Amino acid sequence: YRRKYPKFTQTRQKLISELIAISSAVFIINIGLGYLIDTVLLNHHFEMDRPIRILLLAFIMSIAVAAVYEGFYFFEQLQKSVLETEKLRNENIQANFAVLKNQVSPHFLFNSFNTLMSIIPENQELALQFTEKLSSVYRYILENKDHEVVNLATELQFLESYIFLQKIRFGDNLIFKANIDEIYLDCSIPPLTLQLLAENA
Repeated sequence: YRRKYPKFTQTRQKLISELIAISSAVFIINIGLGYLIDTVLLNHHFEMDRPIRILLLAFIMSIAVAAVYEGFYFFEQLQKSVLETEKLRNENIQANFAVLKNQVSPHFLFNSFNTLMSIIPENQELALQFTEKLSSVYRYILENKDHEVVNLATELQFLESYIFLQKIRFGDNLIFKANIDEIYLDCSIPPLTLQLLAENA
């Protein structure tokens, strides 16, 4: 019956089927044994009023057997479920950490800090702007790393901060233009999509 009703949502069907099967088996076995003992061994007349009592006994035994058997089974499944949940939680933490490591690129950080150190002596106001943009870039990454989608307007604001950092580094060699109709600004896209696109470009 576990093979026939493997899903947790089919537990009721499985238990009812088990009770019917066990009750039937116990009833038939008791009737057969009673008949053999009375007629063959004791040479007594087999009493037909006994099957009702036997059926009641069979049903009570069935409930007891099914309760114990399924109790052990559910406990075993609960243990497996807890272990599986813990395993998935650990895998999720590791995956999130890996994603964060990929997003917070050490190469990008190294280049950004080098750029910052080079502009601090020359232009402290620009260095302050650079630091603010760098901070906003990583704040955006941390705030949206668990989101499946963000709206396009939010992603574009993040992209502007990212491009600002790159423009300080590359100067006039980097030209960026955004020509997006306002009707699309409320559309949803996965976070960091545009940053990856710009980075590859």
